[in-house]
Amino acid sequence: MLEEKPLLSLALIMRDAADDIRACLGSCGEAVDEMVICDTGSRDASVAIAKKFLRRWLAEERGRRGEVCRFKWKDDFAAAKNYAMSRAHGRYVLLLDSDEMLSEAAGANLRPLVQELAAGRLPACCRQSGPVPPGGQEPADIFEIWRHNIDNAGRPVPGEADDLAVRLARLVPGLRYKGEVHEQLVWADGHQPVSVAVDKEKLLIWHTGYQPGRKAQKLQRNTRILLREARQGGSTNLLDYYLAQIYISRQEYKQAAYHAERCRLGMKPVHDRFAPYRMLYQAWSGLAETARQAGDLQAAAAAEQQVDKLLEQGIADFPGYPDFYYFRGGRRYNAGHEAEGKADLELAARLMEAFADEYPDQVNGFEELLPALQAALKQVREEMASNQGE
Repeated sequence: MLEEKPLLSLALIMRDAADDIRACLGSCGEAVDEMVICDTGSRDASVAIAKKFLRRWLAEERGRRGEVCRFKWKDDFAAAKNYAMSRAHGRYVLLLDSDEMLSEAAGANLRPLVQELAAGRLPACCRQSGPVPPGGQEPADIFEIWRHNIDNAGRPVPGEADDLAVRLARLVPGLRYKGEVHEQLVWADGHQPVSVAVDKEKLLIWHTGYQPGRKAQKLQRNTRILLREARQGGSTNLLDYYLAQIYISRQEYKQAAYHAERCRLGMKPVHDRFAPYRMLYQAWSGLAETARQAGDLQAAAAAEQQVDKLLEQGIADFPGYPDFYYFRGGRRYNAGHEAEGKADLELAARLMEAFADEYPDQVNGFEELLPALQAALKQVREEMASNQGE
């Protein structure tokens, strides 16, 4: 008699995760049937902590499976995660990172949700973002779950908006990770899997990896891998997007503008279609400021013209997106067009309030700019009122 396939496996990779791994595993222990914990070279107590947790978890309920295995790190996240997935046996696989944990509600909701998926039903909390398969089959291949970025005390990390990440998938041959860093699940023949996003109220992940110290270390590591990959031809999905981010952080604005424009014309992040425009704004603004500081006023003026052209293009492509009006409003006001600038800033505020309804599947990066918008509007109104009273 064939052994019944587990419903849900956990497959994760870790390295020096002693501060996080116990909470990560504990958050999903009641939802999964199997745990595959793949260590890629820890030098701390991660392996010992994981093994101790696993022994206790296996003893609590008959039929559970689990192992702590090892994989030699090769600066390739896809290779490590594919190895962990290859050792799992479930119909579906939970793909947490070691610095992530399911919220309490998500830990309770995950298994019933997967049971519905296995029965061929797409729960109401899932929004389809790809073609619908024929009836009687699983309704999607990969599932994006919202992440809330917190510090070790559970407080939101300033400047880090919630984001969507693929953390649940069907465990089937041919669906594997690609890309040495910022890896993505794709089919072996290259076509994109059917994807759905799960409502934040149903499933939410707490992520501690974007605390300032940790994020700096990740950026340094990812930069090294991405630049090497770019020299070798590159296989990471959205390579231009990630390279533009890197060059902006390094204030190498010419290279940033090149890769951001390639991203705008090519493959854009599914849940942040506005990102190439934002990066182009940062790059051209940086080029203008750099030229001014060097005394090259002609180059500065040319870069400023590119900024204006970009903002008009962004407004034409995404008329409901607040960032473009905020940036244009500030530029108009500072150029002496006070009424037009004030109107843009007020429109940005209204669009911010309507963002979730207008773009329900998009990350709202404008939340980071909201305090600056509110301060700008207050200043503009006070100055215009003062001018009228003179």
